[in-house]
Amino acid sequence: MAQYEARPNTGVLFNNESKKAENHPDLRGSVDIDRNLLIDQLKKNTEGPVKIAIAAWKKESQNGVKFLSLSASEPYEKPAGESAPKKNPWE
Repeated sequence: MAQYEARPNTGVLFNNESKKAENHPDLRGSVDIDRNLLIDQLKKNTEGPVKIAIAAWKKESQNGVKFLSLSASEPYEKPAGESAPKKNPWE
């Protein structure tokens, strides 16, 4: 099987198999952020926190392991007058 190669601005979250206490995270993973995305956001936000948008898709590996596939991008700015979707993605 081919080895996984991270692409810029993508990541994954898996169930935390080593969770031993209620305060341990339910999911663990990582995201690889492209330097240029970070630099652009730092230039736009010279003070305070820098926001990066994250999108997630529920997936299942070839071995049957469920995980979330992540994508990072510049934050989306909703056009004036547009309403947010009402669907709950966890259903």
